[in-house]
Amino acid sequence: MLFFYAHYFIALAAVASFLQTWYVLKTEPTSPVLELCGFVFFATLGVYNLHSIIGLQYLKKANFDDSTRLSALQKRPRLAWANLIVALLFGGCFALFLSDYALLLPPFFLALAYVLPIWRGQRLRDFGQSKLFVLAFAWAWATVILPFGCTLISAAAAVERAVFIFALTLPFDVRDIDLDAKEKVKTLAARLGRKVSLIISAALLASWGVAAAIFYSAPLFFWAGGAAAAVVSGLFFWPKVGDWYFSVLLDGLIIGIFLVVFWANY
Repeated sequence: MLFFYAHYFIALAAVASFLQTWYVLKTEPTSPVLELCGFVFFATLGVYNLHSIIGLQYLKKANFDDSTRLSALQKRPRLAWANLIVALLFGGCFALFLSDYALLLPPFFLALAYVLPIWRGQRLRDFGQSKLFVLAFAWAWATVILPFGCTLISAAAAVERAVFIFALTLPFDVRDIDLDAKEKVKTLAARLGRKVSLIISAALLASWGVAAAIFYSAPLFFWAGGAAAAVVSGLFFWPKVGDWYFSVLLDGLIIGIFLVVFWANY
């Protein structure tokens, strides 16, 4: 499970998300594809590991140790630091090949504000109501706007991606309600409640599938949205499911949908 908890899997998912955009938009990105894949992978790896390093310090102060994924990282603190250093080195190298550095600024500063306590000792994620919106915006920007620039079609694709990521990550906040409470973070899921949050997530994913199928003229998104909604709905029946359901199955939906898109295009 360390492959998932050390954030290699989510970094691959980010690359898959970018490649999915490439296939469905059927247009060439503004920078070389291979270099974009490398940058997106290492940038994601770096941000998530930095978040883990800082987040573990907060949780130690709160004496929260009831989490499998956090325990796995606590036992290997050097791994997170090694991942961060490697991500900075290789991410910086791949960034040299990007064509528009101005497009790097929004996700760069958002990521730093999200994980670093730069505003009166608080991180952007500590403002729980905005947490998922920031994450969805940053993900959509990094996998759509950064590679394809600011055009009308890419803006529409970015909205599609942001809705998908928002709906997919809402169950993670449901999972982390107790953890966030220890950090005194009032998230959207905590305010809405577990049941309402899951209903909203499943409904958004199903609606996203229909909208994406129409927008891209690709019926496969209709089935992808239904499958994603079904996975989220499973949490109604297994409320005490292990962390694998989130770190493997839910995150895996991002890669799974890309693989379906890839198969459909070839």
